[in-house]
Amino acid sequence: PIFEAPGWIMKAFVVLLAIGFAMTVFVSWNFEMTPEGMKRTQDVSPGDVIPYWSRRKYAKFMITTAVIAFVLSAAQLLRLTPAFHQVAGGKRTDKIFILGNPAGTQTVERQPDDTTRAEYSYNDRGRGDHIIATWKLDGAGAPIEYDGHGNDYMKAPIEEHFEIKNGRASWKNRSEQGERALAGEAFYLPMNAPPEFFGVLTRALLKAPNHKLPLLPAGEATIERAATVTVGNGELTECCITGLGFSPESVWLDRDNNTAAYISGGYFSVVSAESESAVAQMRSAQEKTNAARWERHARTLTHVPRGDLIIRNARLFDPRDLRVTPATSVLISGERIVRFGPEAEIKPSANT
Repeated sequence: PIFEAPGWIMKAFVVLLAIGFAMTVFVSWNFEMTPEGMKRTQDVSPGDVIPYWSRRKYAKFMITTAVIAFVLSAAQLLRLTPAFHQVAGGKRTDKIFILGNPAGTQTVERQPDDTTRAEYSYNDRGRGDHIIATWKLDGAGAPIEYDGHGNDYMKAPIEEHFEIKNGRASWKNRSEQGERALAGEAFYLPMNAPPEFFGVLTRALLKAPNHKLPLLPAGEATIERAATVTVGNGELTECCITGLGFSPESVWLDRDNNTAAYISGGYFSVVSAESESAVAQMRSAQEKTNAARWERHARTLTHVPRGDLIIRNARLFDPRDLRVTPATSVLISGERIVRFGPEAEIKPSANT
């Protein structure tokens, strides 16, 4: 059984059990209980009376212990199946935090027909999404059906539908409507999806060749594993998805590839009950991942001009009279703006 206790306590408990069992076997084998008390086996004479439950019961004791150990081991192996499949007939409830304060919940339910239902709602000073969505996935983990309804952050109603039939994908929401013939695997990303759908995309990308998938209606997403943190006896892994916006999105998975958390900066987070104690660790690890990424970009993408730099066709704003002057050139030398003026007046020098 799995108890709500730190990992080191459980390990110490198991070690003590193993030592106790070994001592019990040693005593049972080398000593016998007689009416005069406990005696070493070699000191027991043929005429001594040995209680029925003593050594003569030892074989049955060992067989019974072995059977119990086998049953417990088999039960533990069955418990190692992914948690999401254990919840197939019930619900998994995640907590939503805004600035560390509870603000709502997300429930995820796997239904008997392999449809997943998610309800996602939170309150942010009177605003906040409330979305009920259902979807069905293919063998690669990409959606073949999606339906969502409810309201967005500003309480505007939403209605969204997607499906794949006969090799054609079609979608409709309040902003767009379209369809496309599919030549291969593609992943539809709803406009207003519950956070669990980022977990769905994460698992599909991890399965995909080269961890890359085309997105519908447009775009492409890739993924890479980043940081890991330890929770109890398990690990949580940060997966960074590129292609959804200007910055990668981080999704945390547990060791069974179930969604453990979605943390957006230091403001918004959706966390499973099992991972709630590790929110601070995940946020810290995520910040280190982001800092390393920006440092790498700054190092590889920065170009230092060899001489002076002229910016052409700029629009100059003058806050004194609120005028904007078009067709302006700006001359920069080193870290300073040296001059600006009409295009014709700013000429390149030998050092430009």
